[in-house]
Amino acid sequence: ELGASRLLMGLALGCTCLSEVVIFAYEASIKRVLSTEMCITLILFCYGLRQSLYALLPVLSGGHGHPPWIVLPVQLLHGVTFGLYWSVGNSFVQEIAPKGLTSSV
Repeated sequence: ELGASRLLMGLALGCTCLSEVVIFAYEASIKRVLSTEMCITLILFCYGLRQSLYALLPVLSGGHGHPPWIVLPVQLLHGVTFGLYWSVGNSFVQEIAPKGLTSSV
C-alpha cells in the first residue's frame, strides 16, 4: 500500500492504455526497423526494467506517505511489454506455423 489516490490510480491506468495505442499504431514501423529477435530482446529488457522499478517504488517516491507519482512513467513501459509483445508474438506464430494451420486473432 503506497497511498496512491484514486486520481493517481486512474492516471496510471490511462498511461498503460495510451502506451498500448501508440505501440499498436506504430507496430509495423517498429517491426520493419527491428528484427523479431531484437523486438523480443527489447520486450524482455523493458519487462525486467518495469518490474525492477515497481519494486523500487517505495524508495523512488520518497517514502513517508508521499504519493508515488513516479509510477506514471513506469506505466508507459506497458506499451512495449504488452503491446509490442502481442504484435511480435502473433507475427512470429504466423511465420512458424505450418501452411494452412494459421488463424487470425
